[in-house]
Amino acid sequence: MKFANPHIKLTPFILASIAKSYFQIHKNLPKHQSIFLGKRVRKCKKTAFGKAHAFENIESLADFQRNVPISHYDTMWPWIEQAMQ
Repeated sequence: MKFANPHIKLTPFILASIAKSYFQIHKNLPKHQSIFLGKRVRKCKKTAFGKAHAFENIESLADFQRNVPISHYDTMWPWIEQAMQ
């Protein structure tokens, strides 16, 4: 492994700490993703897209999936165009 700083030594303790952090994040990923989604929904609920998709009623991932259809670039373009104006 090559690092930008040659003075950094990866000791077993550092490697174990990195691995522990990775597995803790990975174990709690659904919780963190849920928190992230909730923050984005609250932040965007007053936008035209948020109003059109009833973001004020979204309390869970299932609510989000019901209210916001899977979209492609072509279906998102009108929203993008409106935001640019």
